[in-house]
Amino acid sequence: MTAPVTDVVEGPVTDVDISSAPEAPVPQRPRMLVVAALFGSLAVAMGFIGMIGVYLAERAAVVSTGATWLPEGVVLPLTQPNVMFFGLVMSSVTMQWAYFSIRR
Repeated sequence: MTAPVTDVVEGPVTDVDISSAPEAPVPQRPRMLVVAALFGSLAVAMGFIGMIGVYLAERAAVVSTGATWLPEGVVLPLTQPNVMFFGLVMSSVTMQWAYFSIRR
């Protein structure tokens, strides 16, 4: 048997019923992963915007001198990039299809 708990005011407390007490609230965790993903995405977007800005500035500098951006006779082989882009699009379609199938 345990000793009775004494109240701060006066006298011993002999009967304490805590079964009807409300549950403690669940503490809210900060969304650090969401914030970190947001910062990472913004950093990547700023990098792309910076590279596009450099490209446009260099192109404008060449065009303003009266020269052409690409010299005559230059052929850019685009077979490999087109195949990679098609593969990216098809994999995106496949992943969306899988996501839709899982949700059903």
